[in-house]
Amino acid sequence: MNSFIHKNKLRKNKLWKSILSESHRGIHKKECFNLPGLVMVLLLLFGNSLSAQRMNKAIKFDGKSVDKIEIPNFNHFSGMNYFSIEAWIYVDTWQVGAKLFEQGTDKNHWIAIELSEKPGELKIYFANNDEDKGLYIAKTELDIGHWQHVAVTYKGGIFPKVKVYVNGEQSMEYLQYSIAHQLADMSRTNLIIGEQFKGKIDEIRCWSKVLSQQEIKDRYKGTIDPVAKTFNELIAYWNCDGDGDELIDSRSKKKVNCNGRFLGNTSRVDCNDNPNFFYREYATYMPDFSVLRGDLEQYDFSMFNAIYLIGTHVATDDYAVVDGKRVYAGLDNIRPTNHGLLKHASIRKKDLNNRRAPFLHFNGNSNSFMNCGKGMLITNYNQGTVGVNQFTFEGWIYISKWREHSFIFNKKGDGEKQIALELGDFDATSKKGKVKLSLSGEESNEFASSSYEFPVEQWIHVATVYDGNAKDQLRLLLNGQAVEIDVNKFVGNAVSKVRADLLLGQGFEGYMDEVRLWHRSLSQETIKSWMNDQLNKKHPAFWALISYWKIDGEDVDEVCCDSSGWEYLLDEIRAHTNPNTKIYLCVANGPWQKVLRTEKARQALAVQSAKEIENDLDIKGVDYDFEWPNKEDWGYYNELVRELNKELTTDKEIRLGLKYNGFLNVDPDVDKIVDAYTIQVYEGDLMNYIENFAHLDSTKFLYGQGLFGWVDGGPNWGYKRIVEATIDEPYENNVALNADLDLVTINNQQFILTGRTSMRKKTQDVLDHNWKGIFLWVHGSDHQHPDYALEPVIRSVISGNN
Repeated sequence: MNSFIHKNKLRKNKLWKSILSESHRGIHKKECFNLPGLVMVLLLLFGNSLSAQRMNKAIKFDGKSVDKIEIPNFNHFSGMNYFSIEAWIYVDTWQVGAKLFEQGTDKNHWIAIELSEKPGELKIYFANNDEDKGLYIAKTELDIGHWQHVAVTYKGGIFPKVKVYVNGEQSMEYLQYSIAHQLADMSRTNLIIGEQFKGKIDEIRCWSKVLSQQEIKDRYKGTIDPVAKTFNELIAYWNCDGDGDELIDSRSKKKVNCNGRFLGNTSRVDCNDNPNFFYREYATYMPDFSVLRGDLEQYDFSMFNAIYLIGTHVATDDYAVVDGKRVYAGLDNIRPTNHGLLKHASIRKKDLNNRRAPFLHFNGNSNSFMNCGKGMLITNYNQGTVGVNQFTFEGWIYISKWREHSFIFNKKGDGEKQIALELGDFDATSKKGKVKLSLSGEESNEFASSSYEFPVEQWIHVATVYDGNAKDQLRLLLNGQAVEIDVNKFVGNAVSKVRADLLLGQGFEGYMDEVRLWHRSLSQETIKSWMNDQLNKKHPAFWALISYWKIDGEDVDEVCCDSSGWEYLLDEIRAHTNPNTKIYLCVANGPWQKVLRTEKARQALAVQSAKEIENDLDIKGVDYDFEWPNKEDWGYYNELVRELNKELTTDKEIRLGLKYNGFLNVDPDVDKIVDAYTIQVYEGDLMNYIENFAHLDSTKFLYGQGLFGWVDGGPNWGYKRIVEATIDEPYENNVALNADLDLVTINNQQFILTGRTSMRKKTQDVLDHNWKGIFLWVHGSDHQHPDYALEPVIRSVISGNN
């Protein structure tokens, strides 16, 4: 049925059963099947594939005439009367006459940039006849042992001009001889880079235009992404990255091949010593998958080199006992992986009398069930764990023998708290039975239903639907048809918070197949439309599942795999992600202040976080996204970072999410520990608040920006109201929205938008201030409405590293 490649991988791992067992037992009394399940599976999926972001590299030359790069038949300069060439240069030894670039038939018909007799100065040649040598002396002051950016522009004509820029600043001009009015015919000659040069060169670009000083300043600290409008103005672009002995032209797919070959001892080396040029990080939150719809191929994650998995919360229901008191220090994941552990139950893979095989088989004993863990029918909010206000449980059921007080599903908590579908009285004459649904509410009110509609010895589809906000809170469906129920009591707008294990088939005698759980209320039409089908990852509802036990014949012994868990969702994401993407657990929400203010709980949280990051995994680290600490809490927050730093190995990272206009008090030693700050500025301008961050290492800043979204029928750029207005007011007033605008007026009320103009400026700020990169909230909707998309604007300034 389903190839289920994950199960094949898991089956080969001898630790699989112990992983599940450990998850059920918990750590520090941690409730099972939440984050440990997620992290352990990430290990199995990703292995050692997660590494650092894309490494910048440069070309090293040894200073001999044979050490160079040769681009054969480079015809783009021939006969031109305007162009620009630029590169990052690192001089190890000043060797007079060393040529950075050279091309021509002879020295009367050539172009060249070489090191002059005077250290620091460049000689530039634009020659096109015997008399016109075209020599230009650039009064530069290039240093030895430092990276410097050099750009040369040429404009021919009656009054030809050459300009030279170092690090974006124009050098003094001195013209010794007149230069060529037009470049010579150099067709079918080779472009030579680095002959006799001793040093390194990086980011070599040739342009079919005269770059202005502002254009050079805007671009030289970053790469040029293919989505940038200026990309098509490049003649050739060698970013010097990659491996092997070939210099790849990024423009080769657009134009003729301009790849170069290494000669002599020329080599490619890592370049991590240029403080003004490095690949900016391009990061995003990965939202809970319930917000995504349909085939994930439509979501492009290939440009990101860091993804934060949201939905992990501090939880007060997980605790350790310290000095006789409960210390709350747990983590919950909003979307746990709920693999079922079989106890005296089995997966029947073949059955000559049953076409539904494989399926779950329960033998009717009270100790026969499938334990699905504690992560279902609860959810997390800022104040902690609560019961859900909607759910749908559905599946195919075969009752071999009616056993009263056995359960299709059962989640039994303390006292009378229970969420269960139970077999009740049986009518031997009609061979139909009564089922009872027990739902405990927040005040332990019970809600029950009964019917004599459930037959034995045949497959039936059963769906239980609860909606705490609806007039008819409970619906029961048999084969897609509503069954009449008797409501005994009213539950309230949410079920009780029951942290016990969810058990399938406890005491039940019969079979189950295609069992699904949703934290939402499904309509009768919806249930009928897909109850006879398997749901695959291209189904629009697949990502909204909380748990899905397909029972497809590929399950591991004694384990029934949850097909909707994090590992399956992330595997789909990985298929559309840069191989070097770093994965972080984003811990947000929950009663974190309560935890931070208790020393033992704070220490336990650090230990718990470290275990879930480490455990021999290659998850890169954690992002604590507690956005609003007050003055008192910052002291505890600093302590949490210190405690976690003690627990982590040196290759792991700790990141903090900060609000741009909040109170900040990161201690100096903690600033050294933290690897990145995601500063969330979804409207307005960080530069207006930069004094708040003056005490932090700014090279660690990820400038948070809100992306376009689709809200109530219209595009939303995360605007901030200047006056009070409803979120959908611009759309109700039929405003012709323009994604380039940063300010609109509606009924004499002004709204600030984060439009393309603002995005472009904010992204340029990252380059201008040498910040670490861009952080997007949230990726996934630009593709739906490209006319309003903002992400291409970001990539036009900073490469997406793809």
